[in-house]
Amino acid sequence: MDQNIVLTTELQEKFKTAWAQRQVIFFSAPCGCGKSAAASALLEPYTVCRWDALSEPLEPAHNFTCDAVLLDNLQALKSPDAQQVLRALILERLETHFVLLSRGAVPGWLASFRYERRMQVFETQNLMLDQETADKLLSLSGISPTPAEMSAIQKSCKGYPLALGILCHQMQGGRPYDETVDADVRRELFTHFQTAVYRRFKPMTRRLLLDLAPFEPFDVEFARILSGNSRAGELLGELQQDTSMFRYDDLHRCHFWPVFRQFLLWQQEREYSAEEQNWLYGRAALYYELHDNYKNALDCYTRCGEYQKVSELLIKNSEVHPGLAHYDEMEDYYRALPREQVLSSPALMAGMSMLSSICMDYDASEAWYLELERCAGRLKRSDADYKSVRGWLAYLDIALPQRSVGDILSKLTNVVSLLSSKEIVMPEFSVTSRLPSSSGSQGGLVMFLVEIVLLFAVTVGAVLLVQGTRKVPVQYAKRIVGNRQYGGARNYIPLKVNAAGVMPIIFAQAIMFIPITVAGFRGGNSGFMASFGDINSFWYNFVFFILIVAFTYFYTAITVRPKDIAENMKANNGFIPGVKPGKATIEYLDTIMSRITLPGSLFLGIVAVMPAFARLFGISQNFAQFFGGTSLLIMVGVVLDTLMQIESHLMMHHYDGLMKEGKIKGRTTGQAY
Repeated sequence: MDQNIVLTTELQEKFKTAWAQRQVIFFSAPCGCGKSAAASALLEPYTVCRWDALSEPLEPAHNFTCDAVLLDNLQALKSPDAQQVLRALILERLETHFVLLSRGAVPGWLASFRYERRMQVFETQNLMLDQETADKLLSLSGISPTPAEMSAIQKSCKGYPLALGILCHQMQGGRPYDETVDADVRRELFTHFQTAVYRRFKPMTRRLLLDLAPFEPFDVEFARILSGNSRAGELLGELQQDTSMFRYDDLHRCHFWPVFRQFLLWQQEREYSAEEQNWLYGRAALYYELHDNYKNALDCYTRCGEYQKVSELLIKNSEVHPGLAHYDEMEDYYRALPREQVLSSPALMAGMSMLSSICMDYDASEAWYLELERCAGRLKRSDADYKSVRGWLAYLDIALPQRSVGDILSKLTNVVSLLSSKEIVMPEFSVTSRLPSSSGSQGGLVMFLVEIVLLFAVTVGAVLLVQGTRKVPVQYAKRIVGNRQYGGARNYIPLKVNAAGVMPIIFAQAIMFIPITVAGFRGGNSGFMASFGDINSFWYNFVFFILIVAFTYFYTAITVRPKDIAENMKANNGFIPGVKPGKATIEYLDTIMSRITLPGSLFLGIVAVMPAFARLFGISQNFAQFFGGTSLLIMVGVVLDTLMQIESHLMMHHYDGLMKEGKIKGRTTGQAY
């Protein structure tokens, strides 16, 4: 191995394991991570055939003899014919090791090797140098930094081989590490990115990257709106395939490689004017505001100098979330406002009072309360703001933490009286939703109550689903043994509407992971397959619903067996009135199960997709999950079983049960066969 090349022990061990298992070795990392140097060093003991996809055509399998094939710049292999040649080489030359180097992710046409565990992928983090290896690299260059300098170097370079290599060049000759060296390294590194990476992108792609750099993470919708480019999703998909400096997370949000993002911000300062940057931040702020992301919106408005919008957004936030206004996140923005601007808005004064109270600065909190009180004193009943200002005062009377319980109770009585007489207008308490209220405002206590009622209705429906049964009467023949009569009793078979329980939902959820996984390996973030990555999308919920219906019939068929029930009845001299024993009974029970399973499966599917419908109406993601799914059904089932067991225990000890009349009908009510 070249003495000037250092590799981590972990990388060497993983390479040895992959080599021994004859796996395809795939390096996926941005430029400057040392892919080529690392591969060359690891392959030094072997004979190697080297190709470059940028300039050299692939040769047929019989034209070379070597231990390993090293193919660089795989991301440039766009021709389907060339791709097929490479796949054929890998499959035919089993005795030859293939080492592939790419700046992008594993392409779809090679993904099967990864699925079959015939490929070992080394990504960016595998090529980063730890502190021990970085120290060794510096030592080989004749540089001996102090522990403090080494810590600063590692913090600045983060193990990036190219940055460390530039640093070694800058510090040769005894130059000490300081801020000037760090700035020189960064400038040289960014210059390299500019020539080796950035200028290779299409102009449209470069523009898109510069637009998006300050707003990480982001999704495709944000990219389209911010850039005004309808092809933003397509361009981002190409970037994912062509460079590892860009990736998607599990939520389908886009992230830049941190070093590359720093370069893009540096390049944006060079190419964009202040007016262009402010326009971008203003556009992004509007997007965040429309999506109720007040924190990011405030950041962007502050960045572009729209302080009036900052004030308006803080007022809007306090009106929408008076009790949960995220004051800890908004504190810096409140503190930055001029006192005169705060005094001009009752909502801001109330916000400052609440913020000061949360920060346990009760003197300041009471001072702002008094300012709001003075503002109310200057208003007449005929003024438009009179009721709202009085409402803010009433809200603070019952919401400020420093108020005693006695004060709150006395004030609460007064607030109720004022509300009844319509003397004040309280701020809306939007706890969970953004549904429009009857007054035209957003959210509010009324809509929260509506949501609770809807949740109650869904829960009642789940109880009916779990408890629903079709009672099939069973008559037992009389028989006399000696002087005693046996049989002759009448009972029933409780056939459940939802005999499958939550298993169809679980099976369907497992199946729904397949298209998400396939879309992830394809690297696309748009199109039909990618829509399955959004649990609130139409196609995801439509397919999910169909799968639940199908699995309900399937699971019911394997758990409820009419043949076994009929045979058990026959063995006990039982029969269904009007139905012949044997085959006719089996067909009768099968027909009933098919009929009652249909509404059961449909309702089960509706319960499963209810959270998506709740999100459609603006209910928050966390609260929407309570409207359906396996959790609701399991909760209902457990509660009913617990109540049934309690009642059985009470009845066994000769108590009346939980209710004076009736009986709790648990999941095992009746005699089953």
